[in-house]
Amino acid sequence: MLAPMNKLSIALIMSTNLSIPSTTVYAEETNLNVQQLKNDPEVEDIMAFQNQVKDEIGAVYFEHTGAHLENPASRINLEEAYKVYIDDYFFEEISESKSVEERLADAPVIWYYEIPIDESLYFVEISKGNPIDESFEWTTQELNYLKSIENKWHISGVGYSTEPTFTVEETLGAVDTSEMSIEEDVYLVGGMKLINFPAAILTENQEPQAIVPLSELAIEGTPEEMEAVLLSPADSEIEVYDFEILWSSIVNTEVSDNVGGSVIDLSMQYEEESLSALYISGAALLIGTGLIILKKKSPN
Repeated sequence: MLAPMNKLSIALIMSTNLSIPSTTVYAEETNLNVQQLKNDPEVEDIMAFQNQVKDEIGAVYFEHTGAHLENPASRINLEEAYKVYIDDYFFEEISESKSVEERLADAPVIWYYEIPIDESLYFVEISKGNPIDESFEWTTQELNYLKSIENKWHISGVGYSTEPTFTVEETLGAVDTSEMSIEEDVYLVGGMKLINFPAAILTENQEPQAIVPLSELAIEGTPEEMEAVLLSPADSEIEVYDFEILWSSIVNTEVSDNVGGSVIDLSMQYEEESLSALYISGAALLIGTGLIILKKKSPN
């Protein structure tokens, strides 16, 4: 469920719940290259967590199955972690004359690592601690913990999903690019308005052309509107959406206070554009719309 092409860049924009329900997907090799730790300048800093990540996944695996994870050293490779940008105002900034890379230059980053084991998907998130909000009344224990991670990389979440899911690799591998004029670069971005999970942004010459959500979108429209916004075949399990149509609809759809959030209304693309709506932000990247269990790291 990814989304809308000459030079391609994909960005995962973070929010909550990144899990991709699956039936059967046969991933093929893809020319969509998502940003991963092994090719990033921060590889040395993040790889310092390799052993801790093994321990964390092993502990969650034991909690889930009651068994010890066999050969974690040969299974778990943090270099395969994905770079996920968190940008609550990505759609708002799209009106500015900046490349996608420039728009995301100052966005917070989460390094997301996932590994399918048996019939479950295990994942870890590594992020930098935020500056402490002095206006809030913290307990001494909370304040000490926040000070210990402020502006420092740390494991911020670990969990697993028991639902059938597509991994990021499988999702991108299943995207049919035969009818798209794209190249290789891929950004992963989370936190976008009305997209409550990360999504892949495909670009041409650093301009967004398509969105590939990593979980199902809450979207409604007439058959004609749905046909116009979908770039992928109607029977495809991995959905690719035209960026301009989706963007126009999202910025004009009001955010609901109802539980479950709002539905993207494709009819709103014809309304006067307004970028003053609330934006949904997320603190953690989760992969699953079914039962996903996340252990947030917190002070002891």
